[in-house]
Amino acid sequence: MEKRGSLIGTSSGEFDFTVERTDVSHLDVSNEKQNADIIALLLESWICLLADSPLNKGMCSLKPRRVFARFKRDFLTGPLKEFVLEYASYADEIVSTTSLYGASSLTGRWLPEMRNTPIFKEYHLWYYSGDPVLLKFILSFLYFGKKLSYEDSGLNAVALREWLGTEQRLSSLRLDEQITAGMALITSNLVSGFEIEPVWPKFGPGKVSERGISGVIDKANNLVFDAKIDYLFFRGLLSGNSAGVEGVGLRREWVLPDPDRWSNASKVTERVSRQKFVPKDVGKTRTICMEPNTFMFFQQAVMRSLIRAMDQGNARRFVSINDQRRNQRLARYGSAFGEIDTIDLSSASDSVSVELVKALFPKRVLAYLLGTRTSKVRTIDRKVVEVKKFAPMGSALCFPVQCLVFTTVVIYAAMLVAHGCADGESLPLDSPWLKDVDRSIRRLFRNKPGPRLGSGPLFEPAAIYGDDICCDGKLTATVTHLLTLLGFKVNTEKSFTGSCAFRESCGKYYHDGEDVTPLRFRVRRYWGKIGPKSVASMLAGCKLAGDNGYFHYRKLLVQRLLFGELEGVGKYHGRNSFKFVNDRNLSYGIFTTSEPRNDHLDVQYNVDLQRDERRCIMLTRESFRRPSKIELWAVEHYLHTRWWGSRAGVVSGDFTFPASRNGTSGTRLIRNWLPD
Repeated sequence: MEKRGSLIGTSSGEFDFTVERTDVSHLDVSNEKQNADIIALLLESWICLLADSPLNKGMCSLKPRRVFARFKRDFLTGPLKEFVLEYASYADEIVSTTSLYGASSLTGRWLPEMRNTPIFKEYHLWYYSGDPVLLKFILSFLYFGKKLSYEDSGLNAVALREWLGTEQRLSSLRLDEQITAGMALITSNLVSGFEIEPVWPKFGPGKVSERGISGVIDKANNLVFDAKIDYLFFRGLLSGNSAGVEGVGLRREWVLPDPDRWSNASKVTERVSRQKFVPKDVGKTRTICMEPNTFMFFQQAVMRSLIRAMDQGNARRFVSINDQRRNQRLARYGSAFGEIDTIDLSSASDSVSVELVKALFPKRVLAYLLGTRTSKVRTIDRKVVEVKKFAPMGSALCFPVQCLVFTTVVIYAAMLVAHGCADGESLPLDSPWLKDVDRSIRRLFRNKPGPRLGSGPLFEPAAIYGDDICCDGKLTATVTHLLTLLGFKVNTEKSFTGSCAFRESCGKYYHDGEDVTPLRFRVRRYWGKIGPKSVASMLAGCKLAGDNGYFHYRKLLVQRLLFGELEGVGKYHGRNSFKFVNDRNLSYGIFTTSEPRNDHLDVQYNVDLQRDERRCIMLTRESFRRPSKIELWAVEHYLHTRWWGSRAGVVSGDFTFPASRNGTSGTRLIRNWLPD
């Protein structure tokens, strides 16, 4: 890979920050050294970020050359994971101990360990000034390497042990029936508008448990029969009538791409999902599961019905599935005034037990939740385990059910506090708070944060997004207690309460009302040539680096995009033909705030359109094969019936199935002519 601009100006001369694969190979724990390229880029990027300190003037760092050399030496000394996590631990200490509510100076604990970091001067100045710009840079530098896309098979064994430990914890869980009975009344209210029709099943974007199935056409051709699903949606199990029983069941031709294949005489699906590990950060692997193709198809329908019910009922006051900004706004308010806390959970998805779901949800909803649920998981060591969790991460129902459960917890906690119940006590089922849940929610929660006026609602608004919970500080202790009783573990390191000046929710960090969200290194791992997913992450990184004023780091990413070796495309005049754009909504180009010239791109005149066009690199979905006419007819027929049904009021919603090629989750780089 060609290196360009590998020198940084310092107060004592230029510093060469070039890093080769051989320099970092000893830090790579993968068997085939797959991490070497991304580790080298991390170190170069980290050094560039160090040169982007807010204390600098222009593009020349005011730090001496020895500071950069020492940081590079410490990084290469390793081990990598320990080095990255040590820096991240300093940031964790800062955000968990700092408070500033009306005080003239910070009261957080002074960290002498920061003397050993190259940003001690920035830390010292921030500690006595509270400058949010300095704080954002400090957190960015300390957290920078934690999200490294890193292959470490040793983390998989740890993740498997934790996953099995959660299962063991849930197997010994005993729910308080008095508490769950009261909470069930709240959950029933939240999903009171649930109706399975109009139905909207669809194929999910990710992989399924069956091997060798990729893309919509493969998924459409591999829908196989399941008796419970057949009875739930079509009522055809007992009668054998594909048109339904007295209009109760759905017509199969309205729902299935190829209804002729839906028969117990054909292949029957397994109710077993397949376990998979994906990197979460440099020190931890996340456990997810790939659901069977048929189950994912119908889970999407149930998910849509749940979301419709949530959007139409009281749940919309607490949850917005497609918008994290509500949580972020409340977190910002909490950091400024301390009246709203943010609560985070550990392994929340795996801790929603099936027994809890059975206890909370009404039977008419529960039938669809359990009917599309896989009760067994094939682990990475090929063992089949019957699970106690309701749904693993990877199920379409995991997230909405999780949101409903935590919304119920917050509402029930508010009722307990308003009723004057102590921790451990349950609310009487004949309590006025439970008799009219609609009225209780209006009396308990304000629509907007702010001071209480007169006899208005008792508590600040609450927001739930997955395991990110924002609630009134007066409810935090009760919410935490209830979560523990229901089998959840509160992550105290990422929960910010009381006088702590920080709040964090949905990826946004706030300190005393200021946005101090750190910039992290999120470039996708690549090996040798840079692949399309890595290119997409670099393009996003360029935009974020520019927004934060980290121009050395942005310049490095731009150089890698222009001069690096890419998969599938060659260079033009010694450069990769990426287009510079000043529209931040164009994700295929390198964003710049100035007027782009793009002189490095090949130009041609389009006679038909009478305009100049430049050829640039774009990302497109990869196609492995052209489907047969029969396959095309099946999908096109499915799309047509879906469209017709939406017009007739039978089904509703959009669809995302390509009718021309077999689109998969993969992407590739191509060159395309675009207007100048």
